[in-house]
Amino acid sequence: MMQRFPTQAAVENPRYGQLIIGPPGSGKTTYCAEALKFYRELGRQVGVVNLDPANENMSYEPVLSVMELITVEDCMEHLKLGPNGALMHCSEYLAEHLEDWLLPALRKLSATHNYFLFDCPGQIELYTHHNAMARVFERLERERYSLADLLKKHETKLHFNVDYYTDVLDLKYLLDKLDDDPAMRKYHKLNAAICSMVEDYALVSFQLLDVFSTDSMLRLRNHIDKANGYVYKAGEEQTVNSLLACAVGAETEAARMEHDVQPYME
Repeated sequence: MMQRFPTQAAVENPRYGQLIIGPPGSGKTTYCAEALKFYRELGRQVGVVNLDPANENMSYEPVLSVMELITVEDCMEHLKLGPNGALMHCSEYLAEHLEDWLLPALRKLSATHNYFLFDCPGQIELYTHHNAMARVFERLERERYSLADLLKKHETKLHFNVDYYTDVLDLKYLLDKLDDDPAMRKYHKLNAAICSMVEDYALVSFQLLDVFSTDSMLRLRNHIDKANGYVYKAGEEQTVNSLLACAVGAETEAARMEHDVQPYME
């Protein structure tokens, strides 16, 4: 998701970013390519950092790529590892070279960029059974994650209407649906605790996105700018309208339904 990255010179030269995460094929690289063009047209000093060592078909020109440091293909060839093992090794290697590769490169880039899109690997094992990527994220400081999924692609598999997921409505119904799966039923107490925490502290929200729609990208930008503090960026001219555009509830419910829900219900 999105978070401002504090540095010693944070007041003088603040840096902002988005962590783009999601399963393989969910559109991370496509989003990065379109967001790069979108933010540059807005005049922002933005660059994409590729953190996926297997991302050989990038549709954008990264300002920095982990493939300059290590690649899955090289690991498979020289270490005789399979694809998953090679990806985990690459993630560990990246985490071990934060101080002498990633962070120095980002500091150098910050002379000309203050906004970074981090295109992350999609294999879920890197986030559920491994801590290398977590160490990378922790070093970049206090990220909060947001998923922009291709819901239209999966709409026939959804158990509830789209607005249930975007509004994070009563999660009791989702908990009941999880209990229908024998494999998930044994985790009922854990799932119930997670649902309770999400509801009690408003930890999760979702926004639908069409990367080829300027209106959709503008609405997402407003949410992201509020989440990572860019709307309050020092040195950038701010107007009452720009601040209100990022305020909670700035978009009416009718407008949100028209733009974000109805197209997916057809």
